[in-house]
Amino acid sequence: MLLGHSLGGYLAAAYALKYPQRIHHLILADPWGFPEIPSEEELSEMAPKWVRTIAGALQKFNPLAGLRFVGPLGQFSLSFIYIVCWHLELIKVIILYGIATLLC
Repeated sequence: MLLGHSLGGYLAAAYALKYPQRIHHLILADPWGFPEIPSEEELSEMAPKWVRTIAGALQKFNPLAGLRFVGPLGQFSLSFIYIVCWHLELIKVIILYGIATLLC
């Protein structure tokens, strides 16, 4: 007999699958890693298949995917973006200083 609770339930199930000849009874108490089967109501509220397909495809990408794509040039691209943003911040500070000077 094997009993597993939470993460132990996951490990107990993995052990039982690997060595089924050693397990006569398996008890899982609130096992981690095994989702509940959704009810019919939850299934009807799920997003349409086309939305799930697009979301699944977009999960592979992240904001830095472009830098990974350009390879060794990514370091220079990031430096360029940093310089441009720094200059934009500097321009914003100068404009705000000018407005504050005019208002005073």
